Amino acid sequence: MLAIQYFNTRRKTAAGLFLLFAFVFFIRLVMQLRSPFACGIDGYYYALQIKEFLAAGVFHIPDSSPVLYLLTGIAAMGGGTVLSLKIGAALLGALPLIPGYLLGSTIGKKSSWGFLLAGLLSCSVSLSYLSIELFKNLGALSFLLFTLYTFIRIESGERSTGLVFAAGFFFLLTLLSHRSTALLALLYGCVLVFRILPCSLKKKLFLTGGTLAVFIGILLLGKGIHPADLGRFVGTLSPLPVLPLLSAKLRLLFPATLLIELSAAALVPWILIFFRKAIPSPLLRVVWLSLFPLFLPFWKLDGATMGFRLALVGVPLALIVLIAVMHTRQKQRSTAVWLQRLPLFLIPVLLVILPGTAYRPATDPPYARYSRLLASFSLPKGSVLICHRGLNLFYKYTTGNEGLSYIPDFPVPRERLWRLAAYVDAAAFKRAAQGRRNCVRPALWPYLLVREDVWQRALTTLPPQERELLQNSYNPFKKKPWYLRRQQRR
Repeated sequence: MLAIQYFNTRRKTAAGLFLLFAFVFFIRLVMQLRSPFACGIDGYYYALQIKEFLAAGVFHIPDSSPVLYLLTGIAAMGGGTVLSLKIGAALLGALPLIPGYLLGSTIGKKSSWGFLLAGLLSCSVSLSYLSIELFKNLGALSFLLFTLYTFIRIESGERSTGLVFAAGFFFLLTLLSHRSTALLALLYGCVLVFRILPCSLKKKLFLTGGTLAVFIGILLLGKGIHPADLGRFVGTLSPLPVLPLLSAKLRLLFPATLLIELSAAALVPWILIFFRKAIPSPLLRVVWLSLFPLFLPFWKLDGATMGFRLALVGVPLALIVLIAVMHTRQKQRSTAVWLQRLPLFLIPVLLVILPGTAYRPATDPPYARYSRLLASFSLPKGSVLICHRGLNLFYKYTTGNEGLSYIPDFPVPRERLWRLAAYVDAAAFKRAAQGRRNCVRPALWPYLLVREDVWQRALTTLPPQERELLQNSYNPFKKKPWYLRRQQRR
């Protein structure tokens, strides 16, 4: 009887988790389908990567992230179309609730705590935002949560072969998926190794340091990290601290619900200072401490900067530590029931309302206008077009010609290098063309198609102030940053 009851309980749990996963997938997919184009400013980065891989067997921009291979595999089943990309993104958006359930049920010792954490992750606006803009970060975060789950079980004394293998597998996936989660996985892994080694402090330090060196070497060989990546931190800090919701600039850039969630999560590590004794294990205490740099109030959050990505990753980690503290501090059964059941009742309502607010199609690049723009001109096969970010990858995806949002650092024949200039006076460039009509062509306003050598010649004839005005984000004037150059070789 006990075996049958146990089997029925497990079956009900699996069915409940499957239904939650399916519902979250549906919510994420509906959100994705609000636009007929790829979602987000980098949507066509992923669409292009998948298209090139399915056609040629290699990514257009070299990338070793397992998340991109996973997304490509899912999209390949649908022919590599934008719709199949949306389905893959929706599946990635639902994936974190599985390790969320495992973590919650392990920390709380009951499946209800697992459903509570899985439900909260499903309602997270931050995870919804990741499923629109930052697929690799989202997949890497899911792998990190799986890794943390296995680490917590190993820390508690479990040492089965399957568990150790799973821990190593998800740990390696996390290392190779994205830099932000790789650093966190290394930190948590070093803490775990230090905790479980049955030797003196000196030997623990030596072996932990050796383990760290080995995995850093793996990252370097696998191109997961590179010394040039330090350039990503340039200009990422603000001189003044700020809470996301209190920033007028951020309120213009991001949905209010996302800023509320990030602001609340940023306060969690500080609030938990008063409840730090309730954090049940050293590993979870390190997770708590890692929230302080993730939510550093000096990070610049305007755009897909390193600080913004770290803050998004920090939200589910903050929820995990909160669940652990809630479980530890329960004193009576009635308190535990209240803590678990009230959020569980609210989750279905929040799941319908909150995730969809993360996506505002109006903030995407105007892809419909870009389609009309690209229909207004054509360039020979093999041409290279310099144009602003958002348009460059869409141009490459649509036409097959190279689109760059920077000055190329590789040789291109003069007659093949063109530019889509925005908000410029055509007269100056027609003069610089010296009577060659085909070098300056009209395009859909506010764009002008100009051959790059004519553009550069015209700039030299303009007054310095006017020249500086034309060198802006709409008219790229810099070479690719050096930390990207080493990764995206041309």
